[in-house]
Order: sequence, then C-alpha cells, then structure tokens
Amino acid sequence: MRRCGSKHGYNFNSRAQQLDSSYFDRFDLIIGMDNENIRAITAKARNEEDRKKIRLMADYLRHHPTQPTVPDPYYGVESDFELVIELLEDACEGLLDAIIKQK
Repeated sequence: MRRCGSKHGYNFNSRAQQLDSSYFDRFDLIIGMDNENIRAITAKARNEEDRKKIRLMADYLRHHPTQPTVPDPYYGVESDFELVIELLEDACEGLLDAIIKQK
C-alpha cells in the first residue's frame, strides 16, 4: 500500500488504531470499508444513536456504483492496492460532497 500510495502522492506513515466506544462520542461518522468492518464497528456501538453514525465507505462511491465495498487488498497483488486507492479517492470525494450538502 505504501508503494502504491507513494505513486499517487500519498505518504502513509501512521499506524492504525483500534476503535473503542469512545469514538462515538468524538466523531459524527464512523466509516468501515467492508461488511466485516461494519460488523466490528457495530459491535462497539452502545446504542441506536451510535449505530446511526456508522456508514460504509462504498455508500459514497460516485464512479463505481456497482462496487459494494472497498475490499481489503492485504493478500492481493499490486493491482488490488491500485483499485483500493481509486475507490477511496472516489468515495472521499463523495463523502466530502455529502458533508457539504448537510451544512
């Protein structure tokens, strides 16, 4: 991912964090990449208010309407990582549009 990201101008130098229930107090949206992520996030939700903050990143895709999730490329080949970057760039634009429209 670092190599593919670098080709697209990204610098991935941070580490992932484990989500805990306090994130629901700190953030308006908690976004998962795939259904497994959504299940794990939902398991941390304390109530319906928390569950309403959970979204699937693919819900924001604009140019890939048939893509149900952003797949985990970890065990894949370089083209899988390229696809994920393409999907995330698309979904991030869609997410930004959705946030702007809410305001």
